[in-house]
Formats: sequence, structure tokens, C-alpha cells
Amino acid sequence: MLNFSSPRSPSTLHHNKKCLSHSCHHRPNLKHHPLYGVNPKDAIKSFRSKLPNLKGDRGYIEELVTNISVVLHTSNSENRTDKSQEVINLLRDVADKLSDVLGHPENATDADIEATGYNLVFGVRNINFKLFNGYHFPNTLNGNWTSSEFVDLPNNIFNFVNRTGRAYGKIVSMIFEPVKQMNEDAIKSNSIIYEKVISTSIVPKLKKDLHHDHVIRLYFQKGNNTQEVDHECVFWNYTLSKWSTNGCRVDDGISNETYVVCNCVHLTDFSILMRVRENNLSTIDQKALHWITVIGCGISSTFLLLTIFVILSSSALRNQDRYKIHINLSISLIFGNLLLLSVDKIKENKETCITFAVLMYYFYMSSFCWMLCEGVFIYRALIRVFTERDRFIWYAILGWVLPLAIVAACAITLEIEMIDTYSCWLSWRNHAVWGFVVPAIIIIIINAIVILTSLGVTMKHVKQTKEGTFKTYVRLTFFLLPIFGTTWIFGILAFHKDLKLFQYIFAILNSLQGFFIFVFYICCSREVRKHLLGTKVSIFAESQIFPTKGHGNLSTAQT
Repeated sequence: MLNFSSPRSPSTLHHNKKCLSHSCHHRPNLKHHPLYGVNPKDAIKSFRSKLPNLKGDRGYIEELVTNISVVLHTSNSENRTDKSQEVINLLRDVADKLSDVLGHPENATDADIEATGYNLVFGVRNINFKLFNGYHFPNTLNGNWTSSEFVDLPNNIFNFVNRTGRAYGKIVSMIFEPVKQMNEDAIKSNSIIYEKVISTSIVPKLKKDLHHDHVIRLYFQKGNNTQEVDHECVFWNYTLSKWSTNGCRVDDGISNETYVVCNCVHLTDFSILMRVRENNLSTIDQKALHWITVIGCGISSTFLLLTIFVILSSSALRNQDRYKIHINLSISLIFGNLLLLSVDKIKENKETCITFAVLMYYFYMSSFCWMLCEGVFIYRALIRVFTERDRFIWYAILGWVLPLAIVAACAITLEIEMIDTYSCWLSWRNHAVWGFVVPAIIIIIINAIVILTSLGVTMKHVKQTKEGTFKTYVRLTFFLLPIFGTTWIFGILAFHKDLKLFQYIFAILNSLQGFFIFVFYICCSREVRKHLLGTKVSIFAESQIFPTKGHGNLSTAQT
């Protein structure tokens, strides 16, 4: 099932932020350190002045890293101008210089140095391509380190770099507290960031993302909290200054009660976002909803294909605008359903996931636009002066071009951040999902107005008994509601944790939309049946849904 929910405000989560991020460990007292409280700007300047004379002595590096970690903590405090990112950049420059000091390994796998500070661990490793056999960081920890996060790189990672003319490479890794800007972005999505960020980079840089069967694996230790918490693997996008999920996902097969394990296909700064689970669906419910969606989409697509086949089998039907609209609506829903059914199989491949998500966004948006075309057609038939000289091109623009413009606008606005590669759908963290929800709601409202108008006109002109009028009401409402997308309202209601029933209603009704279309446009249409039987009848005559007496244009709305 597609998920269009927006994040909720986990107030309890924020009140227990420290224990949730398992930072209830004892932290060293920094107040006695000589650099505690110094101006970060002056400290950074002092450190940089000493870079040219950097030594490879482990004791010297350990002291340097400890001093820098104190400045990082000071810079990251709330009452200071944030210089934490500059401190991180300083550490990367230290790594570059230290790599030159260490030299290249000749007869061993690598030459490396690792140092820990206050809530910071830092490592540089020079590697020989021929002897490289994987990488695990950190390897050694001392008393200043209070956590258990680590990263593993696959042994073939340097197959994804340009090694022309090179025999050696470099790996730089750090684990540090998230800087102020990282915390602030997490709060915007009603989440908290894990207490550590794992940063890993290699030289030469990756030319492309890794394959899904050779991933970078990151381990984050879970806290001792008793709350149900959802974890989301993220990386820091320096271009947009925000957390992103692209190319990272939780490995449910390896994650356990102790660790959250993330699989990522690129290198940068990683962490996990945490939020209290608002929708505690049981495993049984999740599987049930999954299979309802799968079976429903299969049935829906089958009936949509039958609808297209029946209309195309008659030249008298396929040349009319309203049946062309039916065909295009069916086509958009078929492609959307097929993409939805395929999503679970391609989540591990970032490029394919993004492609499927964008296409699914387009075809489902297009289906809503064609539902709007159905509503516009019926409105013109019932209310406005209607002629068969209307040009179908305007419906085609509304049905195919408008959704393309909506998708393009969302993509341009959010760039690569519009897709959540974990679910292969629009990202709710970056509000891209509203690029679908808002237009869909507008179309649902317009079509709801059309339905109400249709009911009003039907009541006014149907010359039947009260029982017959009521049946017409029921029949019209029953079929038009799912066809015009109003069942998606249940999808909005399903976001509430106490309304699990609506999730089932949404899954069933929405996935069977194709069935309703076939029944309404084919089975309930006397015109279609008589054309299939080869009977020559006046077009729009004897409508079962809309009346033909008393109103000159009502007949054109007949299905």
C-alpha cells in the first residue's frame, strides 16, 4: 500500500530524547579541560596553523583528536555561534595530512592510525588495492568512547573507483556527535537524530553507487527505551543541508534487539532518525493489507483491460470522447497498479527505485486527472450546453500533460530529495508527498461536487416512484464514488493509529477501482450492450443511470 502520511509530533520522544538515543551513558566531564569554553574560531585557527608540522606519532594524534573533540563539543553548545561544521572540516584536513605522513603500505594490508576523543573517534587508513580485504571501523576504543557504532566496507569497494595509475587508496572515518544543524533538521520532521554520526570517505572517490548485493553496512546500537520506535537510515546531504534517505535503508534481516543495521550504496555522513511509532500494525495486519493490495490490483488491472477491450471492439464506442476518456483512465490506472506491484522487488536498487517512484507518481497523478476529465464531461453534460464538437485534445492535455507538469514541478523544487528510496515512493520527510496529496484532494472535492450535482439533477428529473428514485440515488452514488477517487478519503483517515478499519476499507475499495469502472461503464451501459449485440439504437437512449426525459442534455452523460 502507498503511504501518504505526514510525520506526527512525538512529544514523548523529545521528552526522553537522551535515553531514546541511548546517550544515558556517562559522559566525561569536559569542564576541567584547558580548551573547554574557548572561542571555537580561535581554536580552529590555532589548529590549522599547526597542520604543516603534523606528526604521525600516535600519542600526539590522540592528544590532538581529544583537543579537537572538546572544541567540537563547545562549538555545538546552544549558547555559541555554531562552528561545528568547520571543526569537522578541520578533522578531514587533519586526515589528509596524516595520510601523507603515514605513507603507503608495501608489504602489509594497510598503514593506519586511530584515535579517540570526547565523543569522537577518528581514523585514517592507507590501503594497498591488491591486499585490501574489507574494512571495519573503529577497531580500538579507549575509556573516552561511550558507544558501540561501527561501519563495514565491502572488500570490493575499490572496484567502483577509478584506479588508473594508482596502487594505493585512503579511507577516512569519524564518529561524532551530530552538529546543531543536523539536530535542527531532524526536529523539523518531528524526529530526533541518533546521538552519533558515522562518517566515511575513500580516495579515490566512488564513480557510482555500489550494487545492492555489495553495500556499506552501518551498525547503530539501540537504546534501552521501552517505547515503540521507528528507525530510518539517513545521510546528511551537504548540498541541501538536510537529512536524506536516498540509497540507505534499514536491513531488517540483520537488525536485532541490540543494533539497527543500515545498508547504504554510497559514502558520506550517516545516522538514523527515530520517532515514536504511531501506527502499530501487527505483522498479521501488514501481511493482510499487502495481499489485499496485491490481489486487488491484479483484479483491478484485469477488469481495466476488459474495459479497454470492450470499448475498442466497437467503432461506434471508441470514436466518442467519453469512451476515449474511459480508455485513458484505464490505461493510467493499469500502469500505476503494475508499478505498485513491482516496487517490493526493486527497493535495493537506487536508480530503479527512483525511476519506478517517479513513474508511479506520474501515472497515479494522471489517473486523478482523468477522473477529473470524467467529472468535467458529466458536468458539461448535465449543466452546461454540450456538443459532440468538443475537442478531445483538451481532455488529453488535462489527463496527460497536467500531471507531467505537476511531477516536474515537484522534481525541480526538491531535486533528488523527492523520493524515499526505502519505500520507492514520495518522501514524506521532505514534504514531496504533498505534491500528490494536494492535487488529489482538489480533484476529489471537484468530483464530489459533480456527484452531488448529478444526484440533484437526477432527483429532479427522474419520473419514477419514490422507491425507484432512491434506487437511482444508491446506484449512482455507489458507482461514481470509487470511480472519481473519493475512496482515497479513507486513505487520509487511515493515517490515524486508532482507525485501522479505514486502512482495510481504503485498501479494498481503492484496489478494486478497475472493477467498479468495468461494472459502471460496461455492464450498466445499455448502449454498450446493444452495440456489442449489433443492435441499432439511438445513442444515449434508455440510460440506466441518468434520465433522458425532461432535460435536453442529460442523455449525453449516460455511460
